[in-house]
Amino acid sequence: MTPNEKLEARTRGPRANMNWPELHKPENAPLYAQNQLQIAAPPATVWAWLTRADLWSSLYENATDVEFVVWPGPSLRAGSVFRWSTFDFRLTSTVHDFEPERRLAWIAIGPGVDAYHTWFLEPTADGGTLLITDETQISTLGIWATDGFTEGLIEQHDLWLQGLAKAALTGLPKN
Repeated sequence: MTPNEKLEARTRGPRANMNWPELHKPENAPLYAQNQLQIAAPPATVWAWLTRADLWSSLYENATDVEFVVWPGPSLRAGSVFRWSTFDFRLTSTVHDFEPERRLAWIAIGPGVDAYHTWFLEPTADGGTLLITDETQISTLGIWATDGFTEGLIEQHDLWLQGLAKAALTGLPKN
């Protein structure tokens, strides 16, 4: 199977409805990373944690200093704009795709950074959730198109998924 065929296979099915901006489509971006994790919690619970950007730092240490710019929060919604820090970059993100308990995506812009991050929730037969996250980057920082950076990004996203899973297993966020 060619790399393009592998990419097409990963984005077929229900995930084909992700609203990728043209430049950020996986086949057009120099960097593409995908992670997934089966979580033994229902999509509504996973969604509640995922959309609580103000709680991300308790789930994943590389997502900090969240500040809402448009829409006061505490949960993300369609059109939300928020600033946050990750990998020592201060980003401004705008929610671009939003279907409750199904999909969430934002465009993240910062110095040298232009990324698109998607989250897709698929209910499983056992009442859990398959959570898939994709990220593409078309940044001006050439280092980001390297295999080493992509591998590091995948490792960090695995940590984020694990943090979301751990939190979701405790139930809904308390506040």
